[in-house]
Parts: sequence; C-alpha cells; structure tokens
Amino acid sequence: MTRAKDISKILTDADISGNLDVDGVTNLDVVDIDGAVDMASTLNVSGAITGDLTGNADTATTLATARTIGGTSFNGSANIAVGLADTATVLATARTINGTSFNGSANITISAGKVLQVIHASTTAEVGSTSATFADTGLTAAITPSATSSKILIIYSVSQFMTVAGASGHLKVVRGSTDLATHGYGNYAGSSTVMSTSSYQHLDSPSTTSATTYKIQFNRINGGSVICQYDDASGEGVSTIILMEIAG
Repeated sequence: MTRAKDISKILTDADISGNLDVDGVTNLDVVDIDGAVDMASTLNVSGAITGDLTGNADTATTLATARTIGGTSFNGSANIAVGLADTATVLATARTINGTSFNGSANITISAGKVLQVIHASTTAEVGSTSATFADTGLTAAITPSATSSKILIIYSVSQFMTVAGASGHLKVVRGSTDLATHGYGNYAGSSTVMSTSSYQHLDSPSTTSATTYKIQFNRINGGSVICQYDDASGEGVSTIILMEIAG
C-alpha cells in the first residue's frame, strides 16, 4: 500500500492503492485512488468523479432549504397536494335576471313586455273630503322591481259617493312622494245618492330595484263632500289597485 502525505504539488498519472491524506491544496490529473481520500484543504478536480457518494449528498431525504409550491411549503420529506381550479360550468349561487333564474348552465331569453309579477291590494275603509287639497284614499300597494329597466303598470278603481249632484274632483297616482298622474271624476247622474266608480291606469318607470310604494289620493273640486269607499245600506264600497311589473 502506498500512502502519500503533505502533498502540495500537482499529481499526474498517479496510481494509489491505499489511502491518500492531503493537507494542502492539490490539483489531481488522472489519479486512480483505491483507498480513502482525506482532504484537509481544497481539492481541485478538472475531470469527472465516478463512484458512490457518502454523507448527506448520498443520503439526503429533505431539501436543505424548503421551497413553496402553489403556496404550500415543500422540503421533499412528503408529497403535497396542490389544488388546481377546475373549469367552472355553473355559478355557485344562481342569480335572478329580470325575474328569471340564471346559473350559467344555459342561455336565458328575456322578452320585453313580459309580465314578471303582479301585486294586488284593496280597501273598504271609508274616507271623505270637502277640500281641494289632496288626501289619501287609503288605497296603497308596494312592489319590488326585479330590474331597473322594468316598468310598473298601475291599474286602479276607486269607489266614490258624492253628496250632491254634479260634484267633481281628481284622483292622483303617487309613487312615494312623487306625483305621477292626475285623473278627473264626477257625478253627472243628477242624484246625490249614486255610488260611482272611477277606474284608470298609468305606466311608470321607477328605475329601481328597491321596494316602491304606490298610492291613490283624491280631492273635491266642487259640490258637497266626496266619500271614498262609502258604506251604505246597499253595500260597502271597495277600491282596488293592481301593480304589474313589465320587463323593459
């Protein structure tokens, strides 16, 4: 066995059957070493190194520095699962478009002029007036449009009793505190004991998806007094209102 120590020069074409102990800087060129190499300093190798490795390089089970993959720390010690986004085909929560449920699975068709919902209300509460100032008839209804493009068709009928022949006045449609339309009424039957009914309609564009309240008001222009929803021996007067949401 050949043992070399304190080598500080270049070894060329050396065949060493034993161990090689080097304390200094050594440049090796075509050196065949059968034993162990103990390096106390730097080993410069210009060619390839073949054979088995020992130490951490040969037995490493984890990365020296963990890395992040898809937001999950990975050091090589175990498999990790990385969640990948699937291709969405439907909405997680279906939405309503102009009154039609839509989850993205198929196209929907919205036809302008389609009736989306209908609200109905009525009153029999008697109320009278002798003033030209508008007062509530008690006839009111609320609707929540499904789209800002929707229109609201208001259809109403008010039952009235006038204490003198020829009495007249107005009915008014109000949205919230906004006046929309005024319609006239009158008792032309020549009798103070005739119950009459006035019916009108108005198309409104509220441009909202919030709850919207409509009401009917009335006044008296001339004659005696006017009583809405008058309750007499022949029967009780009933006034009605219908709100229809129309797709825009």
